Amino acid sequence: MTDFATRMTQAALDLNTQKLLLSVADNSCGTLVALSGKKLGDAGMAYVAEALQKNKVIDWLDLTNNAITSDGVKALADTLTAHETLCTLTLTDNDIDDEGARTLATVVGSNPNINTLSLHENEKITPVGIKAIQDAVADRPDFTLAIETGSP
Repeated sequence: MTDFATRMTQAALDLNTQKLLLSVADNSCGTLVALSGKKLGDAGMAYVAEALQKNKVIDWLDLTNNAITSDGVKALADTLTAHETLCTLTLTDNDIDDEGARTLATVVGSNPNINTLSLHENEKITPVGIKAIQDAVADRPDFTLAIETGSP
């Protein structure tokens, strides 16, 4: 068992999630990785980041409904900033707030390959967080920010 696999086991990630993350790490998962509803939380984002560092083909990452907060976004930020093939990042229905939105603004502002960011149903993101992202990509007409929140 690899060190990566051992650490995922110790972190109590379920077996199917471990297998999926291992396939991401060894580039055998294809270009779309759907980790929706896997209950990864912030702790799981460190494993997603590590798998992405090894993956040079993924272009779409779906992390919908994983109880990710701004701490989880921070765990992914360096990897996402440097990833050369990721085009679409879906973080719908998580627990991201304006701090996480500002982190994502830095990511999408630094990585021109990411051209779609979905943040639907992150109720803690206010217009301040949305504006941070919009400002970061103001010179990128091809960028799509998909967001609807319950915030005023």
